[in-house]
Amino acid sequence: NSYPSLNIGYLPDAFVTQRTFYLHPENVFALRGDNVVFICATQGSPVPNITWLKDGITSVDGKANYFKGEESATSVLRIYSVENIHKGWYACKATSPKGNITSRQAMLSIKGKL
Repeated sequence: NSYPSLNIGYLPDAFVTQRTFYLHPENVFALRGDNVVFICATQGSPVPNITWLKDGITSVDGKANYFKGEESATSVLRIYSVENIHKGWYACKATSPKGNITSRQAMLSIKGKL
């Protein structure tokens, strides 16, 4: 009697779902002093971690909240009392053992007196 071997603890790539963003941050036009909110959400297995990028780097001046579900994650970035230094391109980066993906970028434009 010969039994096939079973490798427990290993999931072939077919069982790991592709990460995608199903909610991307959107462009915001704000007045100086306004509060601004960006939201992004991604899915995948394993569930990725989300970080925020401003102009392509992780130095973001704001408060980010991260919510993780069984197969998805959502991040909300709040920037309080925006000033001209906050204007730029914002995006989410999802990271997991299977790799990284980045959301579409959204522009924060500031209107008002300098």
